[in-house]
Amino acid sequence: EASLSSLSRTFEEETRRLNHELASLDDLQRSVDAAKIESARAEAVGIETCGAVKTAKSALRDADERAAALHAEHETLDAADVKLAREVETLERQNDGVRDIAREV
Repeated sequence: EASLSSLSRTFEEETRRLNHELASLDDLQRSVDAAKIESARAEAVGIETCGAVKTAKSALRDADERAAALHAEHETLDAADVKLAREVETLERQNDGVRDIAREV
């Protein structure tokens, strides 16, 4: 009977120890689950951020292309402005010549 009582106590102690380990494992599993959820959230934010970065890069490329087109247009307008200035000078010289002739007549 003493042996049976000793075995019973050992069984109870072992059961308590195993129950404690199971509780610890449950806590650990909850921590792992929470970490998985947080990891999934972080991944979703990363994917969203990546999309925003790609959109921003695309917008920047578009803006660069538009800026280059505007620069080319500006150069074209500058060249046209120079050409018009020359034509104005030519017309003013011709006009001065016509005035001179008109005075002489």
